[in-house]
Amino acid sequence: NPECNMRELDLFAETKEERDTWVEVLTHTLATLSSLSQQREYEMLLGEQFRKADANKSGFLSFDEIKKLCHRLNIKVSKDKMQTLFAEANTEADKSDHWKERGQVLNEEEFVSFYYALMRRPEIDEIFKKYVETPDEMSPEAFAKFLMVEQKENKCLEEAGKIIKSFESSENKDAFTIEGFTHFLMFNEIDRKSKQLN
Repeated sequence: NPECNMRELDLFAETKEERDTWVEVLTHTLATLSSLSQQREYEMLLGEQFRKADANKSGFLSFDEIKKLCHRLNIKVSKDKMQTLFAEANTEADKSDHWKERGQVLNEEEFVSFYYALMRRPEIDEIFKKYVETPDEMSPEAFAKFLMVEQKENKCLEEAGKIIKSFESSENKDAFTIEGFTHFLMFNEIDRKSKQLN
């Protein structure tokens, strides 16, 4: 295409095995990049919904505003569960005393975490618990084992660690939290082949 400034790249392999390895690596890399792009796009859409619900442009949503937004997004969950997850997402890390005095509110980043927690499925929790070495974290070793056993994907520790860094949302990106693991399963194409989650 003359309008495209991208060049073709020709790769030569001496053996069929070498060619197959190149194809597998490139296919996986493209799928991972596509998944990360989908995640960013999805979170941008969530952010847009957050800003629409923020009528007074404060940068925060109260529980009642979050409840109305969830109803608009057709999320069916009990009020008790919603309140529990709302409280867990409300870290208050960047809130002024003014906002703390007004009660619990979520900023946009906290709302995204809250939304993912709402979308979490019991099957994911069960799989996470099956492979974690501590109550809260899945190490690269445990994640590599998950990929091998559940998804028939053979990844070295370095590759497993890179995937964790790409999808983990907490500050410590050396291991998966349940939130990061959920992100991976929601946005990675490989997940759709997992018999555990069908």
